[in-house]
Amino acid sequence: MKILTYLFLIGLLAAIAIIVVNRSHIGQLELRIKQTEHALAQAEEALREHKISSNNEIANLEKMLAYAQRNPNSPVSPTQNTNTNLTAGTNSTEQALASMQTNNLKQVVNQKYDVLFPELSISGADADKLKQLLIDRERVLNATTTTYFSDDLDADAAVARQQMLLDDIDRKIQTLLGREEFERYDLVKDSGFEQYQVRHMDNILASEDMLTAEQSRTLLFAKLKYKKEYSIAAERADRLACEGDKAAAMKIFESALETYKNSYLEEAQTVLTQIQFSELRVYEEQQFLQIMDSLRAVHEE
Repeated sequence: MKILTYLFLIGLLAAIAIIVVNRSHIGQLELRIKQTEHALAQAEEALREHKISSNNEIANLEKMLAYAQRNPNSPVSPTQNTNTNLTAGTNSTEQALASMQTNNLKQVVNQKYDVLFPELSISGADADKLKQLLIDRERVLNATTTTYFSDDLDADAAVARQQMLLDDIDRKIQTLLGREEFERYDLVKDSGFEQYQVRHMDNILASEDMLTAEQSRTLLFAKLKYKKEYSIAAERADRLACEGDKAAAMKIFESALETYKNSYLEEAQTVLTQIQFSELRVYEEQQFLQIMDSLRAVHEE
């Protein structure tokens, strides 16, 4: 009888121990659930604040463009005067930043469109309008549209609004230029990377073999011309890839990229010395190979 009682007490103690342990585990689980809920709430609040910030950024950008077109000689952002509670120190900082941004954009425009300006027939007020529109375009082009907090819908909407602003600026520029001038502009407007490549190529050459200004200009426009033809084929390949026919898309990409490279090198050979062309061919073979590797990585997953 004593043994049975002893066994019963042992079993009871074991049961109590299990209940205590389980309650401890439940308490820990409830704590983790509360911590997770808190983290999710913080993430949702951060996302909400980011959406508001993104919308405000786009709205302020649109205000800045409108203000800059009305006041082309003023570096000050119109948003500086929208809040009467801003301190003098804040206004001063914003003015300095706005002035710095405008000066940087002017420098970018002068360098980027240096190959285009000498060919243009416009002058006076129209030339000033054009330069201001080009500054506006660079401002929009470099505006932030996505971050780590952006979801797909937010990103798509921001990119769409950015493209609408760019298209509107391009239409205004078209009214200032002749047909051939606008076609040149259309090639140059997104040529930052190609201009970098031509400069980099020039830096590779020995001092006695460096490119002349006319050679650099010819290489740039040749590359941009064949890049545009490639882009048309690439858009068709992208559509096929989206429809699920990745094999057909890759064939178009490969063919279009090979045509782009060969056409560019053939035209480049007509204006370069043998030493210059040899260096260019080695450099461009590597550049186009990197592009092809990137396309394969994206479309052959």
